Amino acid sequence: MRQASALLPIEREAARVLTDEAQPFSALGDLTDRLHAARANPAEPAETHGRVALLWVRAMRRTLGAIPFSIDGSKREPYRTWLANHDADVVYSEPAGEWLMRAEHLWRLHDANSTTASAEALAWEVVDNGLPGECEGYPPCYLAGLDLLHAEYLRRHPRGAHAAEAVEQIRQSNVQSVNLTTGPKGGEFFNPATDCVDLIPKAAAVRAALVQSRVDAKAAIALLDTLRARCRD
Repeated sequence: MRQASALLPIEREAARVLTDEAQPFSALGDLTDRLHAARANPAEPAETHGRVALLWVRAMRRTLGAIPFSIDGSKREPYRTWLANHDADVVYSEPAGEWLMRAEHLWRLHDANSTTASAEALAWEVVDNGLPGECEGYPPCYLAGLDLLHAEYLRRHPRGAHAAEAVEQIRQSNVQSVNLTTGPKGGEFFNPATDCVDLIPKAAAVRAALVQSRVDAKAAIALLDTLRARCRD
């Protein structure tokens, strides 16, 4: 009989800490660092690595959420030192005044655990984490973000547990973009003469992911086609 995984105690601890909304930054940061160390154990099976990776991401996001919503707040201790130690994994989003994990790093972590039962949940963590910055009403920017997050989730998990939610969020974003471009001030947000070069490839990539998904994406595709129709090839 195979010996029980040495990581199971920290998995149980993480499950307890992460369901306790009252946990302070210090406890969350400590848990995050110990989960990171646990990920480095090569003796553990792939499934254990996948579970611990997922817990690490969730702990990282909880820890980042406990940092004050301002640059000045993150310059104070203990936040400053902790952020400096995790600089490669995080990025500051100025419009929202919050810290996020780097999406490209999260996708690499997902791919490293793509054969495990945790893969789909890891992929949704990337979507839920989001991207830094603000599109300020520019439709190609929204499509670029959808392509990096929601469409990428659908490409990797077309039958995923969150596939319908990803499609719905794409639809809602398309509603916003169509309303912006067809409204009385649509020209302020989108100029077909100059902006289609940005919109067309991203619209095509997102559309392909919607078509590939195994959930009903007709409404999202129709809105995307309406937006794409603003451009003439």
